[in-house]
Amino acid sequence: MFFWLYIISTFGLLIWGYLAGDANWFLALINSFRYFLFLPLILFWIEKLWVGIEKFPLFLLTLLTGLFIYFYIWFPFYEVFDKSKVIVFKGEPLKVMTFNVLVVNPSTESIINTIRQARPQIIALQEITPTRASSLKNSLKDLFPFNSSSAGKSTIDTMVLSNYPIVKVQEIPLEAGNSQLVFIQTPTKLIPLINIHTESIDPLDIFGDQDNIFMAYKRREKSFNDIIDYLKRSGINLSEVMIVGDFNSTEGNQTYKIMQSAGLIDSYREVNPILPNAFTFPHNMKGLFKKLKDFWPLLRIDYIWAGSSYKCTNSEVVNQKTGSDHKPLISTFGLK
Repeated sequence: MFFWLYIISTFGLLIWGYLAGDANWFLALINSFRYFLFLPLILFWIEKLWVGIEKFPLFLLTLLTGLFIYFYIWFPFYEVFDKSKVIVFKGEPLKVMTFNVLVVNPSTESIINTIRQARPQIIALQEITPTRASSLKNSLKDLFPFNSSSAGKSTIDTMVLSNYPIVKVQEIPLEAGNSQLVFIQTPTKLIPLINIHTESIDPLDIFGDQDNIFMAYKRREKSFNDIIDYLKRSGINLSEVMIVGDFNSTEGNQTYKIMQSAGLIDSYREVNPILPNAFTFPHNMKGLFKKLKDFWPLLRIDYIWAGSSYKCTNSEVVNQKTGSDHKPLISTFGLK
């Protein structure tokens, strides 16, 4: 009885969330965490094996159907990069990193070491304080002679470090969060790159101010719609754009669909269409919690999106302890 009630309610929630999107705070959270809706199936499976499986074919069919729907709804089936297909790229490959370093991170040295080991040509940083910005600029100036930190709305900033000249910087005003448009002149082309950090939510609001959760999702949607509109009004070709940063949203949320509708491509999914191992949050946090230093990442909220003039050839998270609650994400692109 409980099994069938669970199956029916889970399928109903998935279909409702898929069709209605983030229509209310409850659906927004369901869409954010729908990776885990089918996890109780494992418990049912163990229980059935333990006490004996009655009506095994029906149970197995339900299990397989549930897993199929889970993968079909959750994972978009992008065109996988075919390494056997010959594509002639312009110039050298371009390696881009996004990294939310955590404003209260006590270890600037870990941040520096992680960046040095990864050696991207462009890195977009979030939750940068003025003091840490100055430290990173000085410590990494041999790799990144060009930088542009945001004026920001508070002491929390966004900053871009680049191996190539930054020729222009524009702040894109958002209702909540920071967004910075940086024009980077590579040997091959001028790259308009947006570094964004949207607002997060307080999980405790689930038990109190649910409207605040819903409005946070709506403000994020508005932020991404405003960014796309800003780019179009500015005459910037979306096929040339990169939008990277901490989105504070998962693949199930409306913000993801906004990016897809704009013709942008999720670089990690381009080369890893069904692998879920790109979780970036929450990660290991030194000093933030004295007894609980290790967290198993559960969500993918950090992204590197790119227009059609780029082809992602590799994308991966960096599995190092950096003192941040986010894992860095790195994508390598060929320029068409």
